[in-house]
Amino acid sequence: MLSPWINALRKYRTFRLFGNSLEALTKIPANFEAMRRFALFILVAVLAACRYNVEESLYGLNCPDVIQTYEGSVRPLLEAHCSGCHSGAFPESGLDLTTYASARQATLEGSLLDVLVLPESNSLSMPPNGALDSCQIALLQNWAALGAPEF
Repeated sequence: MLSPWINALRKYRTFRLFGNSLEALTKIPANFEAMRRFALFILVAVLAACRYNVEESLYGLNCPDVIQTYEGSVRPLLEAHCSGCHSGAFPESGLDLTTYASARQATLEGSLLDVLVLPESNSLSMPPNGALDSCQIALLQNWAALGAPEF
């Protein structure tokens, strides 16, 4: 497969040695220019394929550093996005997220995080009025990984 390329390169080298002489012109194949363009195309395609688009996996989330405690960061997040439906005498799905104990239990058993990471097209995705951003979900995941500390 490489032999036409090697032959063409040898003939090109001969052309460079002999200049524009008739002898050099007869040694260069007619399709050498097409082969050179094809090689350039392949080089560009290989370099373009080496690009890596997933910035989060390269550099991590670009989230602000927040101490993952219930009182410091989790409670305000849950109050802003979850307490509207998951509070009161009859909370949605029987899940009350207004207390530390219930939020901790739902997070550590995975039921809270499971519905937060669902795609918005899924009917079980929470919150129903728009998904949390990746930093907010990462905050809850980190809080769970730390054992869901209160203070």
